[in-house]
Amino acid sequence: MVNARKFRWKNLILFVLLAVLAVSTSYRSSPLNLSAQMTSSPSAVLDTNTKASGLRVVLNSLNKQHVDLAAEAMRDGYDGFGSEAFKASTHTLDNNSVAMANLMGSLYGTDTSNKFLEVWRKHIDSYMNYTLAIKNNDGSERSRAMSDLSNQAEQLASLLSAVNPDIQKDAVKQMMVERAQLMLAVINARAAGDWQASYDMQDAAYNQIGQFADGLAAVIVRQFPEKFQ
Repeated sequence: MVNARKFRWKNLILFVLLAVLAVSTSYRSSPLNLSAQMTSSPSAVLDTNTKASGLRVVLNSLNKQHVDLAAEAMRDGYDGFGSEAFKASTHTLDNNSVAMANLMGSLYGTDTSNKFLEVWRKHIDSYMNYTLAIKNNDGSERSRAMSDLSNQAEQLASLLSAVNPDIQKDAVKQMMVERAQLMLAVINARAAGDWQASYDMQDAAYNQIGQFADGLAAVIVRQFPEKFQ
């Protein structure tokens, strides 16, 4: 399951730029917000018969890869921080983060790209700090990592809502917090030796982040109709 999705990031940056610059659609909808889109079916978010679906595909690919790669890196870290497996998985995970930041930059500029990458990397660091705390049975560091993840969800929500008026800050923060809980459950289950539950939680996070990507794609199309005509 993971290996089939894990290493598809390499050509995404070019695809991202092509999707943003070349996509076209006649977007027909009432005013949107991210919260409303979270409960919509994919067909209600973007018409899959239009080129605008390319943006949705890119956002889904990058975000879902993030979940798979982060889960793998957390497990590798639990098995041995500093191992070759951990170095490889975190390197690939960071490439995915850079690709996501590049997409944000193609839409909102370099400053937004840099800020997004900074916060995104920090929330990945918090996943790893939590993993280490679980491995060391350190309740204090575990609580600190959870607090950091909540703060980073707030920062990301503030960033996205500042650049797109259709994005509801509270909706983004809620989605980020929910995903963090699922990702922490991945490593909790691994630590307990329940591999099936660990992968089940990974799949739940994978599906949840797909909803986030669908909603984000819809509000981006709404904000930039000239890019999609």
